[in-house]
Amino acid sequence: PLSLSSADPSNRSLPITVQKQSNHQIVVRFEPVTLGMHSVSVLFNRISILQTTFQVSAEATDDGRY
Repeated sequence: PLSLSSADPSNRSLPITVQKQSNHQIVVRFEPVTLGMHSVSVLFNRISILQTTFQVSAEATDDGRY
């Protein structure tokens, strides 16, 4: 089965939610707890699929959130 994972800059796993949309797309959400580059990967049988990992930068907002 396909699944997703996310990790912070220290490679610690982060909770992730996946929502299926009616238009056959999915929405992926996670809440970073540290600044920096985070990764999101698509997995098949818990193994990362080649070239599906992408990077997301978590930066502080004006109100101090990430």
